[in-house]
Amino acid sequence: MGKEGKDIGNAVYLDTSVLANWLLLYRKNKKTRRLAEKRARECMSLLERIRKNRYSCRFLISPYAMSELSQSARDNLIALKIMRDGLSLVWFNRLKKRYRLKNKEQADIRDSIGTFFRFLLRNKFVFFDANIDSDQVHRLSLKYGLETHDAIHLSIARQNATYLVTIDPDFLEAEPKIKEIEVARPAALETLTHLRRT
Repeated sequence: MGKEGKDIGNAVYLDTSVLANWLLLYRKNKKTRRLAEKRARECMSLLERIRKNRYSCRFLISPYAMSELSQSARDNLIALKIMRDGLSLVWFNRLKKRYRLKNKEQADIRDSIGTFFRFLLRNKFVFFDANIDSDQVHRLSLKYGLETHDAIHLSIARQNATYLVTIDPDFLEAEPKIKEIEVARPAALETLTHLRRT
């Protein structure tokens, strides 16, 4: 049981790295999905398995993870503009401030996230109110050398789930290894037979 008495034994928390790939690819055709990088394909495979009801666990999404999607979508659009201008993405962090999104582009991103959120709810994902414990965030950030936004995800996940599913190397390659919760890649869930429907 979690701190608030909720059963977390059969819950999987999805971080923004997984959700962002879903947002960018879930309405794309199969050919486009096949051409995506390996980590994105791994995320999409998990989404397809969830949609086919292959798991008996609950998949949790926090408001914090959803709120980060606008940055992911914005950065993706800006990266496309930078490449169209013939510039290198090596300089992305320096260049992105020069690329302001038009009002229509901003509205399109908000609409896309809203549509995506409704898609997740239709597919039985659990959207829950997340409590951010700042003391725990500080402790996790310092212990594992995580950026604050990653420590917030870790804090939320450990309070509400048994697994944190991510493709973020800051979690997967943390030194020391994260012990507060089981951190797993999307593909690893398929190997956890106790999470699958029988």
